[in-house]
Amino acid sequence: MKKYNLVLFVLFVVGGILLTACKDDEPAVKKSDCTTEASLIGMDARRCACCGGWFIQIESETYRALTLPEEFTNTLALYSLPMDIYVDWSPETTPCLGDEIVVDCLEAR
Repeated sequence: MKKYNLVLFVLFVVGGILLTACKDDEPAVKKSDCTTEASLIGMDARRCACCGGWFIQIESETYRALTLPEEFTNTLALYSLPMDIYVDWSPETTPCLGDEIVVDCLEAR
């Protein structure tokens, strides 16, 4: 009986060590505050009264945001374009060319 208890005790100790020594090697996936997957294509360098801003492709449509959130543009030099992003957006209420959007949230993927 003592031998059985000793074997059981050793199995519990070894099992406990193995369970606490395991770790997840996969990095945690960051959940974005923004909801839509998109691509930031680049700047609109055209010279016209309604031009300028940034081209953003959402699904199969290309839109233009006149401004991007400042906290994103401060780090933009770190990335090469085009780049995958998450974005929250709405149509511009007073569009000039019709392709303008307002970006409320933008994060790199």
